[in-house]
Amino acid sequence: MLSVYNELLQKLDKFIRKYYTDLLIKGLLWFVSGFSAVFLVLVLLEYFGYFNTLTRALLFFGFLLFNAIILILFVVRPIAGILKLGKRISPGDAAKIIGKHFKNEVDDKITNTLQLKSYLDDNPSKAELLIAGIEQKSRNLKELPFGMAIDFRLNMKYVPYAAVLALIVASGWFLFPYIFKESAGRIIRYEQTFERPAPFQLILKNEQPLRAIKNERFKLQIKTEGNVIPSHLDIAFRSTVQRMAQSGRNEFEYEFRSVNEPIQFFISSGDFNFGPYLLDVKSKAVIKNFTIVAEYPDYTGIPAENFINIGDIEVPEGTNLKWEIFTEDTDDIYFLRGDEKITPDKVRSNVYEYKIIALEDFRYGIVTENAESGTGDSLGYFVNTQPDMFPTISIQEFQDSVMISHLFFEGLIRDDYGFTDLSFFYRVFDTRQDNKNGDDIENFVRKQLGFEKNNLNQVFYHHLNLNTIALQPGQTVEYFFQVTDNDRINGPKSSRSRIYTLSIPTHEQLIAESLEGDEQIMSGLGQSREEINNIQREIDQLRRSMLESDRITWEQQESLRQLLDKQKQAQETYEQLKEFTESKSIKEQQLREQDENILKKQEQLQKLFEEVLTDEMKQLYDQIQEELEKLNREGVFEMLDRFQFEMQDLERRLDRALELFKQLQVERMLTESIDALERLKDRQDELSENNIPGSDLDSIKEEQEDINQNFENIESLFEDMMQKNQELVRPNDFEDTSSLWEEVKGLMDEILNQLNRGDQSASQQGQNESSQRMDDLNQRLQNMLSQMQQQNLAEDIRSLREILDNLIKTSFAQEELLLNVREINVRDPKYVNLIQEQRKISNDLTMIQDSLNALAKRQIQIQSYVTREIAEINMNIDQAIDHLINRRKHTGSSRQQFVMTHVNNLALLLNESMQNMQMQMQMQAEGGGDDPQPGEGMPSFKDLRQMQEQMNQMLDQLREGHQPMPGESGQEGMSMSEQLARMAAEQEAIRNRLNELANQLRSDGENTRELDQTMREMERTELDIVTNNVSRQTQLRQQRILTRLLEHERAHMEREQEQRRVGETAKSWDLSNPEDFFEYNRIKNRSIEMLRSLPPGFKPHYRSLVESYFLNVEQ
Repeated sequence: MLSVYNELLQKLDKFIRKYYTDLLIKGLLWFVSGFSAVFLVLVLLEYFGYFNTLTRALLFFGFLLFNAIILILFVVRPIAGILKLGKRISPGDAAKIIGKHFKNEVDDKITNTLQLKSYLDDNPSKAELLIAGIEQKSRNLKELPFGMAIDFRLNMKYVPYAAVLALIVASGWFLFPYIFKESAGRIIRYEQTFERPAPFQLILKNEQPLRAIKNERFKLQIKTEGNVIPSHLDIAFRSTVQRMAQSGRNEFEYEFRSVNEPIQFFISSGDFNFGPYLLDVKSKAVIKNFTIVAEYPDYTGIPAENFINIGDIEVPEGTNLKWEIFTEDTDDIYFLRGDEKITPDKVRSNVYEYKIIALEDFRYGIVTENAESGTGDSLGYFVNTQPDMFPTISIQEFQDSVMISHLFFEGLIRDDYGFTDLSFFYRVFDTRQDNKNGDDIENFVRKQLGFEKNNLNQVFYHHLNLNTIALQPGQTVEYFFQVTDNDRINGPKSSRSRIYTLSIPTHEQLIAESLEGDEQIMSGLGQSREEINNIQREIDQLRRSMLESDRITWEQQESLRQLLDKQKQAQETYEQLKEFTESKSIKEQQLREQDENILKKQEQLQKLFEEVLTDEMKQLYDQIQEELEKLNREGVFEMLDRFQFEMQDLERRLDRALELFKQLQVERMLTESIDALERLKDRQDELSENNIPGSDLDSIKEEQEDINQNFENIESLFEDMMQKNQELVRPNDFEDTSSLWEEVKGLMDEILNQLNRGDQSASQQGQNESSQRMDDLNQRLQNMLSQMQQQNLAEDIRSLREILDNLIKTSFAQEELLLNVREINVRDPKYVNLIQEQRKISNDLTMIQDSLNALAKRQIQIQSYVTREIAEINMNIDQAIDHLINRRKHTGSSRQQFVMTHVNNLALLLNESMQNMQMQMQMQAEGGGDDPQPGEGMPSFKDLRQMQEQMNQMLDQLREGHQPMPGESGQEGMSMSEQLARMAAEQEAIRNRLNELANQLRSDGENTRELDQTMREMERTELDIVTNNVSRQTQLRQQRILTRLLEHERAHMEREQEQRRVGETAKSWDLSNPEDFFEYNRIKNRSIEMLRSLPPGFKPHYRSLVESYFLNVEQ
């Protein structure tokens, strides 16, 4: 029904295919033109640009993208239209194209026909009319050639372009392949690096292929050839660029460090690049690391130690060594020791082990191998084996210059690993005998000392008291130290210090040294006395000079300063002499036994030396300096008076000390003669027992000659004693014993003659007789000593009693004169008579002073405080007379009061001294021969307590309004002020004596705090008495004072009883380095050792260096 219409549609479809064919032809021409043009541009750009991979990748993918777009748009789409694939133009679109081409014939008829067909499809009810219209229009168009609307010839205009471009590309491809083909190839292989051809080429000098040993260095060597020689080459690998080193004109090299994997690298110079090159790796037998485990011997105390990658080691002898070797790529390993080639045990893969005991030094090596590279790593080391060294000991000996019987040692012991013993050895033998036993250790006494076993470098201390080993004069002691180590490999080893020797002088030598020291002391005392005399004369000259002037001149100031300097120098000289005296006494007591009576007198004499320089004199120096700085003429003048008084008192004390020392020297020399004679008698008896037929006559003769010589020395000592006795102020009345000395001497000479004749029997009889005569002579000398002590003491007691009686009479006379002066008027004519009475009392006191000074020079029981009181009396009585003459009655009576106070104090001291002397005389008569202990011339707590009780009773009576009893505080009829002054003076006297006792206790090291408090309360009581303010509080205070005195008295009695129980057989001194100080040193050294302790990780070499450093620091 629509056949004509269908034919129309077929013609339209045919037209559409032709239409797409035309587009295909045009698209192919465009594709060829575009492809050729872009290809030509790209290859030329690459040829001239030599782009990098990124640029070439962009060019390559850009070229593909461009051609793909052209191909899809202009080739693929027309083909799809022809094949009716995808979207293509519709018949309506084709009708439009045809209508445009056949505008007159067709115009829009085809379009109308297509629209009618579409309307028919939408309105089937009008089909007949529409179909007729369609058929009609279709017949009109049936004969029209639609194909004429498409002209293929129009595409010819594109052919020249495509042909030319394709021809250029084809021609260039074959004619210029280095431009087209190589450039295209580089663009296609964009991922590769292509460099511009360089004007030179690189030649690898290394063996090809390049192979490096694993983990080792590889040196790459390159040589360049060409017209141009590059100035440098760079090597690039692993994202780094390094400059190669130039080794020649056209040679370069680079060293790869520790190559452990293949390396790809490039070489460049400027814009020219070469490569890539490949450095391959081959394996090598490698020692990665090794560990030496050192297990030291147990006795060294050193923990096991690991040496990691350390082959040269130093270990103690006997150390167990184990090598643990860790390898890589290793097939075989060898341990080389000397000529031995040992295969270590394989523990696991690439781990080997070898063990040995180090007994000597040795060298060793370790060598590895594998199949690929043959011999690999090789190591060579040395093991230094340290043998256990001998311990070392060094000793420093110290001997106090005074405590010579005490030896102190500081020792330093050192060892590698510790000690097992530290001992002190000594022996004693007679110096006169030969050392027949030699140095055999069996003859020594051993004493083990404390030490620390594991302290390798330690200091120790030892104290040797010669008195504990009963060392006698004339004997020698040898001693040394020995230290033993803890060596368990070769056995303990010992080292000794050098043998020390100490010889004690003989009795004769000690006596000679003692006498020489006595002469030095007496010479020093005499020199000090002369210096004091010169100072007194200069004081007189200075006083006269100051009286002639109204102010202190510069010359007077300088003179006074020089005086003070001389006084200070004299004081220092005397202090040195006192120290020498004390040290001499201590030395003599250590080296030999002495008579206890002599020892006590020496102690009293030493105490007297201590009291020669009073505290007042020591303080006076500073006081004069102060007054001199103030330029106070009156003050300086007063101080000069006091200075002269102190110098006079010092001169008297020195005179007394010198005379008493001479007396003690005489008594000591007599005692030494007795003791020496006793020892000589014992030797004579011993020689007589040995003088029998068949004995060694020469040795007996030699011994007898020595005895005769010693007897002559004793006789000489006795004669010196007699001469010293005559030099005393009052020589002792000794009987003449010269006949006995001559008789014994004659007997001993005869014995020697008999021995020379070989008559041993007669000589033995003579020795017995001479021994008996020496015993008789010894008894005579002992009687002389006893009579001297008793007679002198009896005479001194009588003299002291007379002095005490005269002093009491003088005291009453002075007291009476004091009352008269207070009552009389200075205008009374009797006033002059009172001054004359004062002068008479002064003369009487002068005679008492002379007698007392003479007695004090003979009797050491008279304390130095007595002479001090005498000096105070003289000074105050002279000042009292001066004030009375100048009509200063009140000041003069005050000085008279001081005179009375000091007279009463002197009477109390003399009374106590007389009691002590009587007690001593009684003990000597009973055979005791010791000095009395209680008091010993010093005030006792018992006396002070009794005096304080009387003082308390008088204060109680005074407070109750009663007059004191006669003899307690004065005479009846005394005024209240006089009674108070008298009581205050007596309380002051008690306090002064308590102060003397406190000073003595303080010098003995006792605590005197309560005594100081008691004295302060006494001062407050004196103030209450002077101000007439005696109250209930004063009575309570006095009761407390009395209670404290009673407590101290009881404590002192208990202490004396304890001392009598302990005895006086041995005396100890504070040593300069006693045992407790040794312990302190040990603790201190232990603390130092903690600071200097070495870390366990220190090697023996460094440990030795550190120990040497600390040792040098100590030295």
